[in-house]
Amino acid sequence: MKRFAGISVAGLCSVGAGLIHGGAIGIHAEHPQLSRLFLLVTIAQLSIGLALLLRPAVWQLPASVVVNAGAVAAWLVTRLTGISWIDGLEVREAPQLTDSLCAGLGAVAAAVALGAYLVGERELPSTRLRLPTLAVAVVA
Repeated sequence: MKRFAGISVAGLCSVGAGLIHGGAIGIHAEHPQLSRLFLLVTIAQLSIGLALLLRPAVWQLPASVVVNAGAVAAWLVTRLTGISWIDGLEVREAPQLTDSLCAGLGAVAAAVALGAYLVGERELPSTRLRLPTLAVAVVA
């Protein structure tokens, strides 16, 4: 069967990162603008991740790269300099375990989606997702 290599792993990692972002919404409730941004990132990562898992299509791969690499880039900026125009992110923050794991999942999702897009469809054996699913669940 022809399909994209790693597309399920990219979807799982995007869903995992989206779940972590969803958990961060309430933690940042004192900053409504930041909470809304977390909500948007949560929706974007969950949507593209579920789409990759349930109805994979070639157009979803670049979308996954943009969504997940964008989230990782924003995390990196908040750790290096801060973002002055977003309430709650004005000052640089030290990396914490949870946000670092979330960024890692997003980076894996973006990298695997980019690789799948560049390699294209191939004849692949059936995919076993128990271990990747368990790994993402433990991290998330």
